[in-house]
Amino acid sequence: AKAGSAPCTCTTASSTPAPASPSTTPLAMRPKACPLRQDVIFAFTAGDVVGFVAMNRSKALVADMVAALPLPTVRVGAVAFGAVASEVSPIDGNLTEVLRRLDAVGLQPGGNMLGPALRRAGRQLASSDTVDSAGDSAAPTVVLVMSFAPDDITEDA
Repeated sequence: AKAGSAPCTCTTASSTPAPASPSTTPLAMRPKACPLRQDVIFAFTAGDVVGFVAMNRSKALVADMVAALPLPTVRVGAVAFGAVASEVSPIDGNLTEVLRRLDAVGLQPGGNMLGPALRRAGRQLASSDTVDSAGDSAAPTVVLVMSFAPDDITEDA
């Protein structure tokens, strides 16, 4: 069966069956035991123009969001961007590894160029293992962009 097409058979806290169509159920109402397979890239500002404090706030937000996701069903990657974008973490379902890589990020030289970050995220998603052992189709993908200094983001490099 294609990812997300089979009914979810887990139960919610009240022991009632989960909705038969998890793809139409609001995310906040889905039981954590029945997440949809998904690949998510977090892109965050790390250019020295935002400074150490803003970069660390972005890293902390990403770390909190990653920790709340149902890994390994949802796999995450991360991109830090300044004047260029760099891969912080390849798409991975290992929480410890993703958080370790995230913690190691430092300030990058230059401004915050969004174009290279989105291109890098696209390359990561395109190169990820998006077909499972049963040959099911690719997981839905999401790119989230974060900045605590939005006035410092430019669109292209």
